Amino acid sequence: SNTTFRVYDWDRVDQDGKPRPLHIEQAIQAIDFSMSPVTPVAQDHQLQTTRETLVECDKFSICRWTSGDQRVMAEIGDDNSFHVLMVTRGSILLQGAEGPDHVSMGQTVLLPACLRSIPVEILPGSEFLEIFLPQIEPRRTIS
Repeated sequence: SNTTFRVYDWDRVDQDGKPRPLHIEQAIQAIDFSMSPVTPVAQDHQLQTTRETLVECDKFSICRWTSGDQRVMAEIGDDNSFHVLMVTRGSILLQGAEGPDHVSMGQTVLLPACLRSIPVEILPGSEFLEIFLPQIEPRRTIS
């Protein structure tokens, strides 16, 4: 997660005006072609809500939450890990002590590790990514 392999650089140049080096062979060697692209982890068919693991490595995990045509409540946090929520479609409501905070498509929120679990209302037709530390299994509920 802390290495960059450039496979295309949009014709950008370095400080001397020369094209920056590409790392095509290194990128190909780093790809695990045997990995499954997406693993469904939790799904509630009645509420049409899905949480899928997109990436899981020793540095971080990324899950995608997708809602159907109903509002869905989820609890995220309270596991000694930060959680980054990135809304990629629709919007969610974070239920804080001072009322709900609306997070729309394109916005990102950092929930610090010291935060207790926080209720997240996933609005109909919405999707967000959740990024967290993998060595700590997140505790969540869907209702």
